[in-house]
Amino acid sequence: MFIEAFDVEAAGHAVKGFVTIRDKQPRFIAPTEYVGILSSRPHSSTRIEIGQWVRCLAGKYRDDVGYVYETDISSQWNVLVVFVPRIPQSGGKRKRDGRPAPHVWTAAELIQQYGSGKVKVLGSNKFLFGGSTYEDGLVKEHIPLSYLRALEHSPQNITPFVQSNMIRSHSPFHLCLKHFAQDSTQVGDRILVVSGEHAGIIGRTESIQDHIADVVTESPEQHSGLIIRVTLRDLIPHFLPGDNVKDRWSDSFGMVTTVDHDGQKVAFLDREASAEVCLPLSSTFPDQFLDP
Repeated sequence: MFIEAFDVEAAGHAVKGFVTIRDKQPRFIAPTEYVGILSSRPHSSTRIEIGQWVRCLAGKYRDDVGYVYETDISSQWNVLVVFVPRIPQSGGKRKRDGRPAPHVWTAAELIQQYGSGKVKVLGSNKFLFGGSTYEDGLVKEHIPLSYLRALEHSPQNITPFVQSNMIRSHSPFHLCLKHFAQDSTQVGDRILVVSGEHAGIIGRTESIQDHIADVVTESPEQHSGLIIRVTLRDLIPHFLPGDNVKDRWSDSFGMVTTVDHDGQKVAFLDREASAEVCLPLSSTFPDQFLDP
């Protein structure tokens, strides 16, 4: 329900006594924001679920992408979403709309900016500030479902979330990592088709458009050289011993030593640390700038 009023108190008065109103705590929405909410209605089949990427349409984090962490047990209309915080800082950069830029914060940084009285430290990487809970530099916010739209594809940058122990240990996030690896497939990558009518075929991507890849097959040999069309979500990266690879989330890089196709993991010899590193395929991508 949307009520146009001069202030929140007037909106609260308007719903007073209505037994069919479940949430009687009105939230202020600027006119420029509720237009976006009303004009971006989801499909009837669209649901906001734990482990999804969502875009926020209104409020402090409007237009930002967040990760759905859990449902709000106090209300069936809200969910708990994790965002990269937007907190003003002295001399900090602001976007053109006047908002502070997204930034991962530590408790020490906020104490330096705002004083110890504004920050309540709950643990080594967890604290309270401004009525919100922060963990690993990210902020958890209770967001109404009507403010959110689920994303069909992965965001371009999920590094702040991958670097969070809280998010990495969240089991639904593992599928997000796999989808990110699929969605970020590049032309020329060697891939394995893992689902659909072409499952089991190995090839290289020749072109990608609208999340559909034209793949030149390499294996099985009897189908070598054929071109098939596959959605990115039906494939995963495919590596062989001797390939040069890099960890998406760190500076680790080196040459593949072994590949566990069943476990979808790859081990490579880190050239800097001179040690073997084992990573899931979703965390690894080809490094074509390394000398063989």
